[in-house]
Amino acid sequence: MAEAPVKKTLLIIEQYPEDARLLEKIIKDNTALTPVTASNGDMALEMFEVHMFKTKKYHLPELIIIDVLLPGEDGFSLAKKLAEVDEAKEIPILFIVSSSDIANKKKIYQVGGKDYIEKPFVLEEVLTRIDSHLRYKVIRDELVLKSGLLEDNEKLLVHRSREIKGLHDLLSILDSGQNIDAMMQEIAKRIIPEHLQYPDRTFCEIEVDKKVYSNFTNVYSTNNFSFIAPIRVNGKERGNLKVGYERHDEKYLSAYEKRMMEIYAHEIAYYIEKNELTTADHHMKETVSLTLDAYQDGILLISKNGAIMRYNKKFLDVWGINEEVMKKEGTQKTMSTMKNKLENPEIYDDIFKTFMASEREFTVEMAFKKGAVYEVKGTLLPYTGGEKIYVWNFRDMTATRRLKDELDQSKERIAQMEKMVRSKMS
Repeated sequence: MAEAPVKKTLLIIEQYPEDARLLEKIIKDNTALTPVTASNGDMALEMFEVHMFKTKKYHLPELIIIDVLLPGEDGFSLAKKLAEVDEAKEIPILFIVSSSDIANKKKIYQVGGKDYIEKPFVLEEVLTRIDSHLRYKVIRDELVLKSGLLEDNEKLLVHRSREIKGLHDLLSILDSGQNIDAMMQEIAKRIIPEHLQYPDRTFCEIEVDKKVYSNFTNVYSTNNFSFIAPIRVNGKERGNLKVGYERHDEKYLSAYEKRMMEIYAHEIAYYIEKNELTTADHHMKETVSLTLDAYQDGILLISKNGAIMRYNKKFLDVWGINEEVMKKEGTQKTMSTMKNKLENPEIYDDIFKTFMASEREFTVEMAFKKGAVYEVKGTLLPYTGGEKIYVWNFRDMTATRRLKDELDQSKERIAQMEKMVRSKMS
């Protein structure tokens, strides 16, 4: 059996029964809200604390209407108490005042109130005020939700950038040509702590084929590891990567950091596998390609003069490029094809002239003719043989851009709504 739809409520706090009944009738007859009444502040607070939270007899109101003149404490004091209740502090409050009560009308705005309804009640005025503030609440709630989504996207971008930087730091060590003992020791002592949130208090240990590499001495306990990622080569466990923090009361590794450790363990295992199958000077090109393909962002490794070095599959998907055709046509033809797909092709040349020529990192937006928008982040990293290379990170910002546009529209609508409400009050 389908559940009945939730009925939205409006709380009226009015000491005079005839006035309360009149408001109830106006709301019942002209809105989709269910009015709930209380005759004083104590009753209203009890409704919040008991019937709306514990027994669930009533739903949280969309709007609260409080008479300024209440028995005991006045409406302003009650509103202040409601503002201290977490679940109630964001609910809009309208005050009821006498049409001749100039002093309390002024006080409403002095104490941070938004609006009021005059006695004797006029149906059109009551409905207009209620409708205005309900619309305001909907837009404000929408604004809060979208702001939260944007904040989450920004955090994700920071994490993604750190992941890519950490991966390339690791691969630069694995690709350095050192012996495996030196590489494992450098990864354990420098690379792994560097990419955790508390580098100076990080325990790290890499065990490969019963050899142990760590960033600490025997004076520390080795039993504080909060995460262990196995190093599996050809399906066989050959060791572990272990990390933890010195202090027990610190928050342990985040999901993002655990993901990084798993990537590191995978790359170490892949290096061991390739190193055993081929000569010691074999570069990790296949490793980079396979790992980069795991990212949802498009990744392009490109030299300062524009030569394409490496890329992942997502990069090809972003630009709609056939890999075999690209290899056949070469770098220059590929670059020309990419520029032709942009709404703003000049930005492509600007990247090389303004940023890459002076070895500066950059963040720009590329708008495609078909409507997609990508944020391109360029990071200069060391590469093999002492060279430097740019890593271009293509992140799809189409939905985020649309969200920001909607957010701006919501802010504008709120500003217009507030202006309209103020004009009605003057």
